[in-house]
Amino acid sequence: MYELSMHWSAFVVPMYDIVKHFMAEMYAYSMAAAHLGLAHQTAKSLMISNAVAPNEGWDMFDGDDQLRDSRTMCAILGNEVSMRSQARHRPYLLHYCQTYAFGNHTFSKYNFAGGSITQCDTPLFEVPESDVMDRFNYSRRSSTSVSYYDFSDPKQSAIAHRHVYALCSIIAMANRAGINFRMRNCPSPQASNFNQTWSWLSKSP
Repeated sequence: MYELSMHWSAFVVPMYDIVKHFMAEMYAYSMAAAHLGLAHQTAKSLMISNAVAPNEGWDMFDGDDQLRDSRTMCAILGNEVSMRSQARHRPYLLHYCQTYAFGNHTFSKYNFAGGSITQCDTPLFEVPESDVMDRFNYSRRSSTSVSYYDFSDPKQSAIAHRHVYALCSIIAMANRAGINFRMRNCPSPQASNFNQTWSWLSKSP
C-alpha cells in the first residue's frame, strides 16, 4: 500500500494537467496500480450512484418487486429491521455524490439550503409519501429546475424508481442519525423535535 500511495500521489498533478478534471486523482490511482502491476477485480454490483449509469449495481434493485414499489419501498428502508433483512438483495454502497429527486423531494450535496440535524429543535427530513409515484410525474431538483417523466417508457419509469429508492434510503439513514444524536446528546431528548417536516431545499426552521 505504501508503494501504491507514493506513486498515486506522484501521478495526481501530472494527470490533472492532462485531463483538467476532478476525477484526475482516480485516473492517477489506476495509473499507479498499473505501474506496479497491481491487478484489480472489477465489481459492477458493489455500488449505485448515477441513476442512469449502465455499469453499476442497479440491476439488483431493478429486479426486486418490493423495492420497485414505492408503496413498500420507503417503509422497508425506513425500518431498520426490514432494511437489514433486505440488505443481501442490495448493493453495499450508495454513493452520495449525485442529486436524487422525485416529486417535491430532493437530496443533493450540491444544493442544500442549510441547517443541521444535530440541532435538537430542528425537524427531521421529510420522507417521500408512500404513493409518491402515483401522485407525481416530475422531479424538482432545485427551486427552479423541474423535469417530467413519461411512465409509459420503461426506461424512464426505471430511472424514476431508482431516484425514489435513493431518496428513501438516504432520508431514512439521515433521520436515524438525527434521532440517535438527539437521544444521546440533547439535554432533554424526549422534548427534541422528531417531526419529519424538513425539506432539503428549505433552510431548517
